[in-house]
Amino acid sequence: MATSGAKVLHPRCILPVRQYGIPLHVYATQAPQMPGTVLSAEGDGTAQVKAVCTKKGITLVSLESPGMWHQVGFLADVFQVFKAHGMSVDLVSTSETNVTVSLDPAANTLDSALLAALVSDLSRLCRVQVIGPCASVSLVGRNIRAILHQLGGAFEFFEEQKIYLVSQAANDLNFTFVVDETQGDRLVDQLHELLIRPVVGDRVLGP
Repeated sequence: MATSGAKVLHPRCILPVRQYGIPLHVYATQAPQMPGTVLSAEGDGTAQVKAVCTKKGITLVSLESPGMWHQVGFLADVFQVFKAHGMSVDLVSTSETNVTVSLDPAANTLDSALLAALVSDLSRLCRVQVIGPCASVSLVGRNIRAILHQLGGAFEFFEEQKIYLVSQAANDLNFTFVVDETQGDRLVDQLHELLIRPVVGDRVLGP
């Protein structure tokens, strides 16, 4: 959740408590009397979305070249350019002729001069398009793949709004959409109503 945009916890604070099996208690500042949330290693593996998170200010870089198909080392060359400019790539989506990556402003300086220099160097390898500002919206939980059939209602959102990137983690812990930044909050609301509100009050999500 922390790496997907939740602001309560910094991602790097999770490792020590996980390593030593320490339960992590999170409380609401405005309602400290509430039971809050306990994060621990306990769980029954049931497929469930536990949070819908968003990150704003995301920049996408779309790289397209028919010549990348079956070309050895293309991705290595591309990521070497990002490394040379000191940029950390977040999400990656690939097809036979396109690679699209996301850049998180929390990890990168995304001023126009730096992006222009990046595009200039990448253009030696492929056609480049910068898309932004965008928002990433992530479903976080366990066995996410098993609940994707419940998203039918949410997909109506994309009848009128463009989706730029979809990413599913191989560890089946999150599923992410990238959309226009102006539409991020609306998508979060729809997914929350569809997947979170119906199960509020259960053992995992609490009251």
